[in-house]
Order: sequence, then structure tokens, then C-alpha cells
Amino acid sequence: MEGGLMHSSGPVGRHRQLVLVLEGDLYLIPFALLKGSSSNEYLYERFALIAVPSIRSLGPQAKSQLRKSPPAYSSSTSMAAVVGNPKLPSAVMDRWLWGPMPAAEEEAHMVSELLGCQPLVGSVATKERVVSALTQAECVHFATHISWKLSALVLTPSVDGAPAGGKSSFGHPYTIPESLRVQDDASDGESLSDCPPLQELLLTAADVLDLRLPVKLVVLGSSQESSGKITADGVVALTRAFLAAGAQCVLVSLWPVPVAASKMFLHALYSSLLNGLKASAALGEAMKVVQSSKAFSHPSNWAGAGPTCLSGGEPPPVPSSGDMRSPAQRPSFPADTGFMLIGSDVKLNSPSSLIGQALTEILQHPERARDALRVLLHLALALPPQGGNPASGPLKAHSGFSPLSRLHLWG
Repeated sequence: MEGGLMHSSGPVGRHRQLVLVLEGDLYLIPFALLKGSSSNEYLYERFALIAVPSIRSLGPQAKSQLRKSPPAYSSSTSMAAVVGNPKLPSAVMDRWLWGPMPAAEEEAHMVSELLGCQPLVGSVATKERVVSALTQAECVHFATHISWKLSALVLTPSVDGAPAGGKSSFGHPYTIPESLRVQDDASDGESLSDCPPLQELLLTAADVLDLRLPVKLVVLGSSQESSGKITADGVVALTRAFLAAGAQCVLVSLWPVPVAASKMFLHALYSSLLNGLKASAALGEAMKVVQSSKAFSHPSNWAGAGPTCLSGGEPPPVPSSGDMRSPAQRPSFPADTGFMLIGSDVKLNSPSSLIGQALTEILQHPERARDALRVLLHLALALPPQGGNPASGPLKAHSGFSPLSRLHLWG
């Protein structure tokens, strides 16, 4: 692999993209962490990384289909949908070990503030409300329990509930996986009367496949409070379901990280997206921010943070108390590079992100933006003073000498 990368053609640095066509357990490998024998840089520092579900998705037909699809953002589309810390009955929490996630709720509030939307948290994060938000959002962020074994997101059960064995709101009968039936049979007489049917609280890959989504980016986070070991089958099933339903890109967290590191990462990620960066570039910037932090440069800050492990069932090594090597001699990894970006390399197109992209372009290349700067200055000069009118303000235009003509003189 290193030999092929060394001899590949194309631009060098952050504008160079490496597309990974993966299958099976390869989805669980943190490619961003890899280093070549001839380079001391992590792979994410050399390339913008993105994975695709198949080689066919790179063909001209797939790209043409993507260009023909309607834009994700429209007058009826919200900027974002953010879901966090669904409220579960105690019987469900005890039985499936899906405990409360206060840090995930904080994460949801932080992300929703950045994206300018109301988060769906606690008792509001029901399946019906989440599905409704999914079908109207450009960017979707989940900070919930994820059952990788069932390829499902765990949400708040409906208050009124649906009868067991009924049909979903998407038109197909619910099917409970065989593994869950076996566990139910082995309950040793435990009463399940307080547990709502799983179909009320699981948004499965099959449910997602029945949707038609305008979503550009789906983020599946992994909190320290989440339970369950990530599996390649679960990652493939859930991500491909979102892609097949219309989502253009899915960002998956491969293992939990400390809360502070996660907040730092997500703030950098969404700030970069709102400033006009593509998803792969925004991911690289966010990882670099966390890596440069002294507090999270060592693997002990994230490797043993939760039960979710890397492929093979073992987390990255954490130095024992008997490890006499200095921190500089120990293996060091960025704290939050356990993310896999799957699908197309997208940009957000909401009004706020478009304004951010335009302002970034103007600041970076002012020589290319003279006309845009003139228009902005014209609008600023034409604005009336607060609480007054244009004729009484200090920027009153003299007869025959408008703000626009002054801009032409300045230009």
C-alpha cells in the first residue's frame, strides 16, 4: 500500500484525497492512524480520507446520478436534526444495558447550537419525531445508544405505543431478530410486561431503507456512556441503509472517546463544515485540533474509555504502571481519529454555511472578490442607522453621489 501511495500522481498535501473501497472487517481499521515506513506522518495528515461502499460508486453513472439529484436544502428543509440521550424505561435500561447518557445530551445541545436547530433529547426523541426530522434535514447528528448487533439506533418509545406484532409506520411488519428471541426465552421467568416492544424504540436499518432522505451528512457518534461492541456487519448495514435511502455521506465513530475530546472534535468538525470545507477536509481539521491538544495526545485518554473495541476485540494498548518508557517513547495516537467517513465528499448548503463559505473565500482571495466587496460595502453604507431612517443618518447619500458611486471611485 505504501509503495502505491508513494508513486501515485496528484497534488501533495491536504488537497489530495485517498478513496478507500472496503469490505468486512476493514471498516473497523482506523486508517487515519496508519504510518508508512518512509513517512512519520499519519495517513490523515497526508490525505483527505473517505471510504466508498463499492467501486461502482466511483463510476461516471453514479456521479451523474448524484449531480441530477435535487439539492438537499430547500425551503422545506431544515438545516439539521440532532438527536441525543433518548429517555428509556428502567426495565429497558436494565434488560439491554442502555443506561442514561447525560454527556450525550450535552453533546446534542452543543451541536444543535452550532447548527442552529432545536435538539430532540430525552422524552422528545421518539421514533416518530426523529423520522419526521430525518426527512427534512440536510445534516443529522445522533448521540444515542447504537445497537451494532441489531443495526439499529435506540430511541425513546412512543407514549401511546403500538401493539406488539403490528406494522411500522413505514408499512412493513416488524421482525425481532432471532438473537433477541433467544434472550427473551432465556429470561428465567422475568416479567417483560414493563418493556415496550422493541419496534417502538429501535430505528433499524430496515426502517431507514423505507425512507427517502434529503440528507447530505449523517453523523453516528459513540459516547463513553454507550454500550455494545461495534461490529463490521453493523457498520455496513446501518451506513449502507442511510446511503441507499438518499443520504450522501455517513460519518461513523469507531470507538468512544473522553467527553472533553469529543466536544473539542465535534466543535472543530462542524465549525469547519459551516466554513465551507468538504466533509473529508473538515474531518482532517477536527482530528488535527484534537491531536495538537496535550491533554489528548496519549492513547490512555481514549483507548480504555469504554467497552467498544477495535477489530479483533482488543483496544489500542494502554501503558501499564510498570511501563518505564517516557511518554515520548510510548506509542502515541491522536485522541479522536477513530472515525470512518463513508460515501460522497459533501459540503453543507444551508444559508448559514453558504454565507460562511463566501466570507471565507473573500478573506482568502480578496483579489478575486472585488465586485463582492463592493456590493457588501454598498449594502453596509445603505443601511439606515438603528432606530432611524436613511435620510437622517450620518451615511446620508448626497444628491447625485450614491454609496455605490463612491465604491466605484474607491475601486
